[in-house]
Amino acid sequence: MENQSERTKLKSLQIPVKRNMSLIVSTTALGTIADAIFTLCLSWFVLERTGSAFITSAITAITYIVNVFAGPLIGVLVDRTSPKNAMIKAYIALGLIGFILIFFYLFLDDYIIVAVMAMVILNDIAQTFISPSRRRMLPNLVGTDRIAEVSGFLSSAGKTGILIGNAVGGILFSLIGLIGIMFTHSLIFLFAALLSSWLALPKNGIIVNDPESVMVGNQL
Repeated sequence: MENQSERTKLKSLQIPVKRNMSLIVSTTALGTIADAIFTLCLSWFVLERTGSAFITSAITAITYIVNVFAGPLIGVLVDRTSPKNAMIKAYIALGLIGFILIFFYLFLDDYIIVAVMAMVILNDIAQTFISPSRRRMLPNLVGTDRIAEVSGFLSSAGKTGILIGNAVGGILFSLIGLIGIMFTHSLIFLFAALLSSWLALPKNGIIVNDPESVMVGNQL
């Protein structure tokens, strides 16, 4: 009777490693695809609207500037907060960007280029929250013995996402235009936020490597 109770208790403390692996890889792929489409299509839109290669190249330059200056600070913030909540909020912020740009395109078109630059900065800041949050969560999501394996999947998902995003971005831009692109972009990131909310993390406890699941010392 005691053994059965102990088995039941241990079973209730299991973290679904395989589900977590699927979710974290899926969110990485979705986020990378949406970001690649976003960057490519906005660059084309700005070039088409302004005819200025300098302003268009500024979109890429902004990304590097934000990573250099904001990256270390954001890493510290993630270390002091819940990485899961930080990731979810970052995906939600990314999802709102598309709706904001749609609003400017429809009602404040004279300021659309300014809005694009501002949203590119917001996009890059939000993106900077995701990688450190994912790295910090990974041991708790899959166990320390699976980190190398999952990191390989994440790398492949990221590279594949960039390839797919760049490949379909131009086609989508010509078929559905900026509004369609931004709406699709927002839906993808909001779906990624939903998937991230399903990640199972231990509230407290020590990770114990297990071939099928990760055991923790306290309740989920």
